[in-house]
Amino acid sequence: MDELFAVFAEFAELWHRFRGFLRDHWKVYVGLVVGILVMIAEIIHMRKQKPPVNKKVQRARELGHVTRGIRQSHRTHEDDDRTTYSAKYAYEVDGMKYAYKYYGDEFPPLELDLYYFNNPRRAFHEKKSQLRSCLAAALFYLIPFLASCLVIHLLGGIE
Repeated sequence: MDELFAVFAEFAELWHRFRGFLRDHWKVYVGLVVGILVMIAEIIHMRKQKPPVNKKVQRARELGHVTRGIRQSHRTHEDDDRTTYSAKYAYEVDGMKYAYKYYGDEFPPLELDLYYFNNPRRAFHEKKSQLRSCLAAALFYLIPFLASCLVIHLLGGIE
């Protein structure tokens, strides 16, 4: 029974310390709650957004200027810190044969959708923007952190 009483006494002391800590550092918790709310708002906003559209590709699709290239050859180029790929694709538009040269960081697929406007010789492929996704990921964490810091600062800072 004495052991049970000692456990309850220790728990009561920890609870008292925790309440004192909350009383002394309430501004940090308000800032933390604001940061969490901002992150939740970002998640809701991101789920409502449509994925980015490549306007050049969309325009070429509307014109019906889409063809499929078949990989003829490919090479791997290795540097000290990065690997790049090049490939040659063959495609046909209105009975005329053309060649497209691919350069990129991703391994070239066997078939590639190619787009063009007026001249089939000037074809291009849809590139996925990694810069935008990296920037979005950085802002996803940075904005709530800055909101938390701003709230803590406006409440008088940490003592």
